[in-house]
Amino acid sequence: MTSAAEGSAHSELDTAPGPSTGTASAGPQPVRSRGRTVAILVIAVAAIVVVSLALTGVLPLFPAASSTSYTAQAFSPAVSAANNVSASTPGGPWSLRGVQGADTTIPTSIQVGSNCGFQSGSGTESFGSYTGNYSNGELDSWTFLYENPGNTQFLVVEDNGGHASAVGVSSSNCDQNKGSVPVNPEGVIDSPRIATTLLHNLLVERFIASNPIANSSFLLIDLGPPTGWVWEVGYQTCQVGGYGPFTGNDVEAIVNATTGVLNNISSATGVSSCAGHATPTAIGSVFGLFFPKEATCPPGDSYAVNGCQGGDAIYLVGVAYAQSVAHLGNFFLQIETSDGKVLTLSQGVGGFAILNGSTDAVAESTAGPTLSMTGWTFPAGSPANNSTVLENGKSSIVVDLGTSIPYGLGNFLVVNGSGPLSGTFGENLP
Repeated sequence: MTSAAEGSAHSELDTAPGPSTGTASAGPQPVRSRGRTVAILVIAVAAIVVVSLALTGVLPLFPAASSTSYTAQAFSPAVSAANNVSASTPGGPWSLRGVQGADTTIPTSIQVGSNCGFQSGSGTESFGSYTGNYSNGELDSWTFLYENPGNTQFLVVEDNGGHASAVGVSSSNCDQNKGSVPVNPEGVIDSPRIATTLLHNLLVERFIASNPIANSSFLLIDLGPPTGWVWEVGYQTCQVGGYGPFTGNDVEAIVNATTGVLNNISSATGVSSCAGHATPTAIGSVFGLFFPKEATCPPGDSYAVNGCQGGDAIYLVGVAYAQSVAHLGNFFLQIETSDGKVLTLSQGVGGFAILNGSTDAVAESTAGPTLSMTGWTFPAGSPANNSTVLENGKSSIVVDLGTSIPYGLGNFLVVNGSGPLSGTFGENLP
């Protein structure tokens, strides 16, 4: 059996393929983890990266002097106003290379491009205090990154409530964004339409129902061919700025920015993705998965030996990362339907298995029609036990779906913390 760790990563964001006639395989892909940190690190939009890392807690923000609340607006009017500012800024023509919008419930500010001096401007951005509708795609503050024709300088423009201004132009030979792809705003679906798409998703519905006030972020990034530009959207209750609450809940989605197709969505409780404080007891902070892929269990395999029954429909889910506390005995799995119920198979039996880097099944749940487990069993000769830690990039999870093929039904793989680990996180199953 091909390991899911060899398959598509969480940041491979093409439209989900149809059922496979064999095991799934693909080339290595960049890892996307909880809190969007890793995905953001691999993009070339470095100054926007600084903003993004601050918003996800990797870099500290500072309390803003004012509690100004700006009028929220969509991407399209904000980018139009920002482009007008860039057109009148000396050193151009400036080319748009990165975009991020944010709603933050506590006013904050950030020094952008701290590794560079600024030829003009201070490089300091401000984010207002916003407690309005965070899920409609209209955001309190937008940040736009531009570069000059020689790729030697960058320009940062912020738009707060329709008031666009240049934050600063970097000093010469300090373009942190060299080689990135220009943004064509006319080809990008506006943020409210993206938000409307997400409102019909169960994970987003649950989050909004449980969290009337939260932070939000819309990050426009280019993932290269064949995916291209995507909106990475995050709603989260943990607070930005390096001060509490340090943990909370979040839901994160990837939507194709030119087609509007939802590529991936996940959620977690008890994560610490905003403030940069370790929370070892939150399952969503210590355990991350690659994007699930459909496959078919190879003929001749058996559940007891190989982790799936030959001919059954399966999902392969690689383990992107797992900290030392993520023992097999500290988490359990289940499949939930789009209405939040545990999935019961209509045909055959299924279950869960853990494969090691050699694609050998080292742990299994008890097979049955209801896809919810409470403990692992270990095949004869398996080196694993409840204290075994998953291998980063090597271990994988097999979800056996029986002889039915419930692909594309909006089901979710839910990981539940146990023992020292608390909370849950869920991955959308394509």
